[in-house]
Amino acid sequence: MNNRCKEIFFPLFALFVLFNGELFTTFFVITGITVDTGMRARQAILIAVVAYSMLAVDVVKSRLNQRNVIQLGVLGLILALYMLTGLWHRYSPEHILHRIYMNLYGALCIPAAYVGMRLAKGGYERRVLQFLPYFLLLIILSIGYIVIFRAIDGRLLGWTEGDVTSYQGASYALSFSCAYCLFWLFFAEKDGAMGKMMYCIVLTMVFVSGIGCIVGGGRGAFLHLICSTAYIIYRVLMRNNRRSGFGKYFLIAVGAIVMVYLSIHFNIFESAGAMRVSQNLTTDYTREYARKVAIDSFLNSPIIGHGIGSVWWEYGFYTHNVLLDFLVETGFIGAIIMVVTVFTMLVRLVRGSKTNSFDMFMLLVLIAMMVEHTFSGYWFASSNSFLVFGYVYGKNRAANRRYGQAMYGQY
Repeated sequence: MNNRCKEIFFPLFALFVLFNGELFTTFFVITGITVDTGMRARQAILIAVVAYSMLAVDVVKSRLNQRNVIQLGVLGLILALYMLTGLWHRYSPEHILHRIYMNLYGALCIPAAYVGMRLAKGGYERRVLQFLPYFLLLIILSIGYIVIFRAIDGRLLGWTEGDVTSYQGASYALSFSCAYCLFWLFFAEKDGAMGKMMYCIVLTMVFVSGIGCIVGGGRGAFLHLICSTAYIIYRVLMRNNRRSGFGKYFLIAVGAIVMVYLSIHFNIFESAGAMRVSQNLTTDYTREYARKVAIDSFLNSPIIGHGIGSVWWEYGFYTHNVLLDFLVETGFIGAIIMVVTVFTMLVRLVRGSKTNSFDMFMLLVLIAMMVEHTFSGYWFASSNSFLVFGYVYGKNRAANRRYGQAMYGQY
């Protein structure tokens, strides 16, 4: 019974960490609680307490290998350098708010990476993918409902810092959900009648989340929707094992026709969010100015930068581009390390995804984070990036093909 609880608890917790922002906001939307920095603090503390408790047990029982210790040491150093930069600068009231907000999320880098390390040890992949559609259903029902009904009224969601029900946060949440739903349809195991029923539900969620992403008005999210969909279609077409029959594609075609018809009927493609995407995909003068200031700041200290977290003082906010943030904060040295690290993660997951469906899922998570941080967001607050980091660098590559090869074959 104890092992059974462990088998269920950790996959649920891993998905909770992966979707923590969307799930907390879904809870706030359902209950009517206002989303603010204080509520985000409770969210971060809850996750950290559970993860650090599990980590403490693993340390006591000597379950961490040398690779895990090195990973945690690197993350601890990054966290310490971030805090040191904060102590070095003089704070205004606005900076204090940013410090509280970002430190709370930054403190999740180690818990998220630890979850990735646990996933890398194997044994949880099947459970995680079984529970995945239930998490996506909850997210899409709540956030998609808000976005699409706003679109029917011809309105664009507002913007609230840290609130996934802003137009930008909602668009990204729905875009990522759409990619994960498509992955589940084609690459996850589906058992019995419940699997068939869930297939139809997830198929509907693909179109709801895709349309919701477009009418939400997030331009980076829209580009992610295109890239992730194209990649999954490519992987489906390149599969040597063609067990996906005509009926599956027929259902997808029918679902697409129905959703497009409903969208046209309610004029949601003429909403403020959809028009924002179609008419102004690349131009954003505010961010252009931010990037100009960031480049000037980088040129003042091009080798070592101004310190991790310094973009908040050099510019006053983050630049909505992870590479520029790294150039400002760590100069050429840190930016090169970051590019090599992410590229290595990408290559390992691409290779692993050819024989391991769970590696493909983690690859989609990494792609989502890469696209988001090219257009928006601050890297240190991205717990999912650290989760993928823990998974990739905590994995024994010799065991990379253990899960999924027999079932899914070579792609």
